[in-house]
Amino acid sequence: MFLQSLLRWFQKRRASSWNQQHGEAPVFTEEMIGKTASAVMAISAGGAGRVALKGTTWRAILNDETAVAAVGDKVVVVSIEGVTLTVRKE
Repeated sequence: MFLQSLLRWFQKRRASSWNQQHGEAPVFTEEMIGKTASAVMAISAGGAGRVALKGTTWRAILNDETAVAAVGDKVVVVSIEGVTLTVRKE
């Protein structure tokens, strides 16, 4: 419980500092789960592509290795590992 409170405090402080320096809030990845993104580089079956979400692009893979997403297709963020989003077609 204490560690969670400390982490939240640190994230808020970091966001405040970021806003003062850059004029925008950093992207907190846990907030992206369930959000809709748009493919900006095709995602091939079993491969990776790129999606646009919250003003930046992210490396993305599909949760169904047999599916493909063309440029412009809408996808939903299922999970995040590092800087790679796992998405499903909308």
